[in-house]
Amino acid sequence: QLVADVGADIDELVQAWLEELFSDALGTSLFGPAFMVSILEVLLTTGSLDRGTATHPPLAARLQCIGRTLQHIGFRSENFPQNLRQRFETVMADANTVLTTTNAVSSSGERLDALVRTLVLGHLDEVVVAAVEHARSS
Repeated sequence: QLVADVGADIDELVQAWLEELFSDALGTSLFGPAFMVSILEVLLTTGSLDRGTATHPPLAARLQCIGRTLQHIGFRSENFPQNLRQRFETVMADANTVLTTTNAVSSSGERLDALVRTLVLGHLDEVVVAAVEHARSS
């Protein structure tokens, strides 16, 4: 029963996080840098980059998803106005640092989050491609 419960917890987290990342990629596909700016204005003020919840992946993962989506649809940071380019490049570097830094995990909840983060980020490019294709077909 314990294994089934842990598996169900993993499934729920992965599904919720993938849905949220898909939504971010879709929003970015439809609205481009404007979506990114809205995320920067709203979510960067709400907490740390590395904290996820049961329904939302860490902000660093969401920002990485948005950055990859912008790249996929052809937006390059060098084409942004100077102040936006600096902000974008700084936040992307910060997000990458958060996602590549290995923190010591002590609780079972932290281990679960770390596992789900690894699973979800391993499929981030697939999420981006699916969202971009969905936006183009709509």
